[in-house]
Amino acid sequence: MSEQDQKSSKWFLVAVVIVAAVVVLGIVLAVSMLGRGSGPVASASSSGVAQGQGTVGSSVPASSASGQENGCPVGLVEMSGTVSEAPAATWELLGKMFVPYVDGAGPNVIDEDGYRHCYARTPLGAVTASLNLLGIGSYEPLRPKLRRQGYVPGPGRDAAIAKETMPKTSSSEQSPVFQFVGFKVVSYDGNYAIVEIVYKSSTGAMYKWTEHLSWVEGDWKYRLSDDGKNLVEPVQVFSLEGFIPWEA
Repeated sequence: MSEQDQKSSKWFLVAVVIVAAVVVLGIVLAVSMLGRGSGPVASASSSGVAQGQGTVGSSVPASSASGQENGCPVGLVEMSGTVSEAPAATWELLGKMFVPYVDGAGPNVIDEDGYRHCYARTPLGAVTASLNLLGIGSYEPLRPKLRRQGYVPGPGRDAAIAKETMPKTSSSEQSPVFQFVGFKVVSYDGNYAIVEIVYKSSTGAMYKWTEHLSWVEGDWKYRLSDDGKNLVEPVQVFSLEGFIPWEA
């Protein structure tokens, strides 16, 4: 091979090596750019999902998804405790009694007809429910609704509904005849509560009413005996000793 041919062959090999190097470099760069491109796309996608969830979570109240139980808002839950002092309350005349509304304890729902329900699952919620249920019971137009919605489901409620014997209240009897004057939490475990209420009649005599309440269907409801009667009948008391004074 002549010297000229050797030089041509050498330059040819150099050119091939250069071309090959350029091709390899191009492939490496392409793969590198492809890898970089997939990262931000995936990250942006996942970031978009997270931001979307955050937006939904911040715009929709947490209680909207699972914060309702049979139409009652679910709030604070206390499975033990008691009430040691009278709370601040707003009182309203319902039937023969002034009944309380306590912020955070209820009633959280008052229907157009005046029926009051949805109490907190707390000792104070049970006390507030006790007074309101007794007040509703003093108001004849709401008694049928009380039997169906305010009593614990079972034989006692069925018997009470079947009897429908409570006397009607005339419009002239809407002035307050009874007045709550005190209460005491006897026992409470979040599912069952016993609350003693003292009320004063128009003659000045005081009576103690013991209410047995059960947490049923998202609210405190009044428990009856199986024959539809009160578990405990009112008894007269002569002082508020042992009770927490509370009145309108």
